[in-house]
Amino acid sequence: MTSESKTWDILKANYLRHVEKALSSVGHPCAREVLFNVSTHLDRSFVELPPEGRSWENLQAIITEMEPASDYAELFDPDMATQ
Repeated sequence: MTSESKTWDILKANYLRHVEKALSSVGHPCAREVLFNVSTHLDRSFVELPPEGRSWENLQAIITEMEPASDYAELFDPDMATQ
């Protein structure tokens, strides 16, 4: 495993933990499906980067371009947007 892959795994896992925590706050039954879809999207974004473009900055940019983790919970519980 390359250092870029290790860095990516850490960034991705951290983001997914935040999404999972946000989704668990609303107890939505599709939380696992949402996490799977987000994970798949992240993996696709990583694979689309050419190996020479897999710098920490570009990997972090993928995460930054995603919605804030709390937005996933707001999709399932609109009342959270007012909290």
